[in-house]
Amino acid sequence: MTDERAQETSAPAGSGRAAGAGSALPRNAAPRGHVDAGAGGSPGTLGKRPRILLWIAGAIVAVLALIGLFLLGTRLPDLLAPAPVVTPTPTPTPTPTETVEPVGPVEPGEYRWDDLLGGECLDPYVDAWQDEYTVVDCAEAHGGQLIARVTYDLGAEDDAPYPGREELRAPLYLACTDPAVLDRAAADAYDDLAVQSAYPVTAEQWDQGYREYSCFVSRSSGEPLTGSLAVPPVEQ
Repeated sequence: MTDERAQETSAPAGSGRAAGAGSALPRNAAPRGHVDAGAGGSPGTLGKRPRILLWIAGAIVAVLALIGLFLLGTRLPDLLAPAPVVTPTPTPTPTPTETVEPVGPVEPGEYRWDDLLGGECLDPYVDAWQDEYTVVDCAEAHGGQLIARVTYDLGAEDDAPYPGREELRAPLYLACTDPAVLDRAAADAYDDLAVQSAYPVTAEQWDQGYREYSCFVSRSSGEPLTGSLAVPPVEQ
């Protein structure tokens, strides 16, 4: 009996040490500090994902850089080309319009003295101071002719003062018989040719713009003239 108690008491004592003080671990228990790969994933697998993102970003940057270089290449000739020379367009200078003075003679008819232009054959003709004249065809017999109407050189300026009657009258005979005014060849057919002139006799006429002298021819015998004695005007 003594041996059976000893065996009973020794067996539980051995079992208690094995369970409480032994160093052996259960078969399925994991050591402290060890992460179960099946529960949390591998640390090495988590590190690859940022590198992939970096590769993608780098590829996008490279593609954008290539596109930029391509666009720059297409614009480079324009950027490096010399600036175009701007040739100024000359402003056309307006051509002054020349005022063409009317040239006589006027057509046959009734006219005031200041409407005659020169070269008109007149009938009847009394003198150089008539207010009105009848213009006729020079091929017809006529009493007189206005061979020229000329502006005084000293009256060209608008504010020129009246020179006086004598100064205006003195040069008129030579002016009215000048070969540029009187057709000498035609005038030689008459031995009684008379020359008369009209001009501004007052300062009032001068200030109103009458700055011309008129040359008339007729026959002192009263016989008519035939044909024109005026030098034909120069065509403009």
